[in-house]
Parts: sequence; C-alpha cells; structure tokens
Amino acid sequence: MRADSRLLFIAGQGGEDSQGQLSPVFADQARQALANLERALASKGASLAQVFKLTPVSYTHLDVYKRQTHTVRACCASMPMAASKRC
Repeated sequence: MRADSRLLFIAGQGGEDSQGQLSPVFADQARQALANLERALASKGASLAQVFKLTPVSYTHLDVYKRQTHTVRACCASMPMAASKRC
C-alpha cells in the first residue's frame, strides 16, 4: 500500500431504496444494497472498482439468503471490483 493511500470503511448498506421502501423480493434487495454501496462510495470520490472486499450479511432473512446466495454472487460478479469479486 502506498503511503498516500486512503482507506474507506462502509457498513450497514441495506436494501431500501431512496424512498425508504424495501422490496419483498430478496434479489431486488441485494441489487439495491449494492447500488446504495455504490452511492456511498461515490460520495467520497470512490467507486466499486476500488473495493477490495465485500461481505454481504443477512440476519433477518438468513434462510432466504442461504437459498439466494447465487443471486448475491451474480450481482457481485457484475460489479467492477478491484482485487476481489468474492461476496
């Protein structure tokens, strides 16, 4: 890492849209959470291309998350992340 590097830690990006609405469809929530992450990164001049690690977590819908892991991975695979596309 270069001496002039900056680190940005972002947590808690949920699947709610800009109106505070949460889709009942888990795949839509996953896509929205990634869009929210992208917006948070952009607010600090960063992009998904600079993301090193992304760890999706779903506590309230763990059973759905386990069944829909492929959906989350597909969303991540389409994102231009720097060092790792693992979700």
